[in-house]
Amino acid sequence: MSLELRHVEANALAPYVDDLRALERDVSYPIDDGRDRFVLSHGDAYHPFFSAMGEAHFVVALDRGRVIGCIAAVRKPVGAPGGVVDGVYLGDLKVAKAWRGKGVPARMLFFALKVWARSPRRLSWRFAFGAAMRGERGDVMNAAKGVTPMKLGAPFALLNVYFVEPAKLAGLNVEGAPPTPTSAGLDLSPSVHTDVVSTLGAKDFVLQSTKQPWPLVHLPRGPQGWGRSHADFLRRGGGQLLERQATGPACFALDQRLVAERDFLRSRGLEPGALATVYAFSTTTRTRRVPWVHLATSEI
Repeated sequence: MSLELRHVEANALAPYVDDLRALERDVSYPIDDGRDRFVLSHGDAYHPFFSAMGEAHFVVALDRGRVIGCIAAVRKPVGAPGGVVDGVYLGDLKVAKAWRGKGVPARMLFFALKVWARSPRRLSWRFAFGAAMRGERGDVMNAAKGVTPMKLGAPFALLNVYFVEPAKLAGLNVEGAPPTPTSAGLDLSPSVHTDVVSTLGAKDFVLQSTKQPWPLVHLPRGPQGWGRSHADFLRRGGGQLLERQATGPACFALDQRLVAERDFLRSRGLEPGALATVYAFSTTTRTRRVPWVHLATSEI
């Protein structure tokens, strides 16, 4: 196997963008209990979705000058009990069909560790994590074959991902909603301070049924930004979307361990449309044994 591996920072990604966009068009994900599918599109420059979260780096694998694999790493803060922890968000793992099953993800990750080892202070982190959408055959961790750093990551949280029309959220009956938990959890998106976020043009979900971007908007706040309850936050976000005449649907995630909130949504006829697993590797006890994990869907 003759592969060339390169570390590319966001401002130098342009020569690889066409190949990266071709790679992502080759991977689809189910939604709505399999009634439709979508592919991702990170836009003309590709990196802004990642750069908006923090300091973005990419590892690209090339075969005769063509990108056949990639992984993104974003250094970003993580809100943990007792304070902020240096985190690194790993995502966008993609491998061309002809190269799957040949150990490419492991080689890219070993290469990434070598890059980090050369500059451990500049690229410091204490908590590495990634989110994987679950498909019919599991998720990206199925690629963890043989000896690979991917096996260092363990399931850390299972998130229900919801897709709901804004009008339904704006009219949500919040009577009897469980109050916002007072327990300190782990917020993987602590820099998000607005009720509504759009990733239009930076990360689009292109539906298989229409070949057009899904007009998806995100309600990204974690418990610290909910107010009185999760239900109150959803109703507030739904109202803001109606004011903006956004067609939606609105997307948000909820840790399955927040049972009271999950059961309340079910009582109002709201069921998840997808599942995402957060995998993580921690070098600090401050991120362990937390009662909930929050990750904004605008960053998945």
